[in-house]
Amino acid sequence: MSSIVRSQLELFISSERVTIRNSLRDARAEAIEKRDYDLSASLEEIENMLMGFMPIKSAFPTPDEYINALRSYAFTLSLLSSLFRHAGISTETLSMAKKLMSITLEKVEMGKLIENAKKILSEKEYGREVFIDGCKTYVGLLVGRVKEFDRQELHIVKEALTEIFAGGKPIRRLSDLAKELGAREKDLMRILKRMPDIDPNIIVKEKYVAMKNKLKEYIEDLLSDKGYILISDQAKELSLEPKYVVDALKILRDIFPNLRVYEDKIVYIPNILANYVEDIVRESIVISYEELAAKLGIYPKPVAEILKETSRYFSETAIIEKVLINKKRIVSWLSKIFGERPVIFVDEVAGIIGVSSKTAKAIADLAAALSKGDIVTRQNRVIYKPNMIRILSEAIREQVLPEDIASLKETDPRLVEDAVYKQIHQKLLDFEKTVMRGR
Repeated sequence: MSSIVRSQLELFISSERVTIRNSLRDARAEAIEKRDYDLSASLEEIENMLMGFMPIKSAFPTPDEYINALRSYAFTLSLLSSLFRHAGISTETLSMAKKLMSITLEKVEMGKLIENAKKILSEKEYGREVFIDGCKTYVGLLVGRVKEFDRQELHIVKEALTEIFAGGKPIRRLSDLAKELGAREKDLMRILKRMPDIDPNIIVKEKYVAMKNKLKEYIEDLLSDKGYILISDQAKELSLEPKYVVDALKILRDIFPNLRVYEDKIVYIPNILANYVEDIVRESIVISYEELAAKLGIYPKPVAEILKETSRYFSETAIIEKVLINKKRIVSWLSKIFGERPVIFVDEVAGIIGVSSKTAKAIADLAAALSKGDIVTRQNRVIYKPNMIRILSEAIREQVLPEDIASLKETDPRLVEDAVYKQIHQKLLDFEKTVMRGR
């Protein structure tokens, strides 16, 4: 195994040095022609560094140390090639190349080399792309030729994945990732299956790879507004089958305990979804499960199950049967149905809402309880006392009892009589005040 790695790395270092030096010589000839002697001097310096940029086997006490050195040199050359390919040859890129080779010659361990290289490259806007491409080059050098990557190679793969995921989707199809890294799927999977041991943040499955932290940020951002997302929508967005999206989201629950996944339909956070549902109910005042499902874009069946947990976070919404009611606005909503009338029938309310008489009666009872006495329910009737009192006041003055009040008197005489007595008492009080003012 080590002999394969060693031969691949030695061959790459030898050929890559020649390729880079040829590019530098061409650039130097052009610089001399343009009389850009500062650039020419910088090019000559880098060329001279490249001439000795190869570990000497005899300088290392063990084969493993020699191979580790080969890894470092090969990785740096991958970055140099990427740097010149993406950003061109200039005083700026030559300065960066010098820094990269210098830290390699200091014989730092691979982890430190990777860290320093990222820091150097990150100073420029093109640095991230250069780093990812350099990692791809190095990985492509060994993948398919070596059955098991050393931990140092795995760290390079980890860094490549971290950068790839930093600028894109939090889940990638294995097939797409293989193309991006220039590897066959089976070869890449053989490498990636060890990645969770290197970094538990990396999720590796048969068909996809994900980053837990990036996936959590992605889902949190989507959920921050409405508190829910539809699996079908995210499957399209992430180019994955719904079952794989569900699988990935379920893995998140160890770091995202409030996340709920309902079958393969919807993902939500109960308290945030509750706020969104309450906003819908506040606008509609009275809304059925079916209407709510339509507004959420889901089938009616999950609504009942989801509301079992979500509803405990409601502050101003009541649920009666399969209807949600805004408690703050139900009284004014019902009073508008009365118009100028003192009495309406439960069936009328049921027809307006589209519910059974039983449910309509329960909604009217709720409104009555919240109305501070303005609304009263009697069997199949709903009575609005302010209207009744107004009509009775007119009836006392004109000495004619309206038909609807007369009908109500037959079914509920005490209610009407109490209202009449109150009106008479009020008129007596008004008369007394008038007399007292005249004295």
